[in-house]
Amino acid sequence: DPLRVPYVAHAARNARGIIVHSPFAERYLRAFGCKTPIYVAPHPVVESEPHVRKAEGAARVIRGSLESMGMRTLVGVYGDQNAAKLIDVVVEAMVHLPQDVHLALVGRRIPGYDVEPLVRGSGLRARVSIHTDVSDEDFLAWMHAADVGVDLRFPHRGEVSGSLSRAMQAGLPTLVSATGTYLDVPDTMVVRVSPGRPDPAELEQAISALRD
Repeated sequence: DPLRVPYVAHAARNARGIIVHSPFAERYLRAFGCKTPIYVAPHPVVESEPHVRKAEGAARVIRGSLESMGMRTLVGVYGDQNAAKLIDVVVEAMVHLPQDVHLALVGRRIPGYDVEPLVRGSGLRARVSIHTDVSDEDFLAWMHAADVGVDLRFPHRGEVSGSLSRAMQAGLPTLVSATGTYLDVPDTMVVRVSPGRPDPAELEQAISALRD
């Protein structure tokens, strides 16, 4: 667990003030005895209203293209494509979902992690689309096009998810890990799955419930 050893302690104790994006981060600092003043500034709204409206139009085009191939439900994983996003667990859950469920992996390619071999080995073929290093406009359009978002994190490093902030702007029902800063989000605004590496069956059931 990256948070087990508080590497930030020296900097925190010598700072005159600390600004964090979540109550979780404040609790973490206090837990190892930090006496420095801490200010919680919630993660800002990321997208402007005109950008959101524009993305809604582009999302209809994306959905139309996928629906012509038989898709009825679009599941999206957004943000940096790395091991901590548990994309392998999402892909395994997808194997057990109906054929009309499509998965979109949208975000930055991260050196040292390649989702393509994972997708090829899954047998899902055309049911998964990978979109790396897309523009901000396309990123938001894919988010608006989805029915369900998946925003997992393990190990959690105390970060606040910018992609979750965008998903909430888009009104996208999203599954998150029951850990870290995700616990600061009100229960009515996300669906939580087990912390750590959840069982793919649990993820599949949660996606199915939102799909229904």
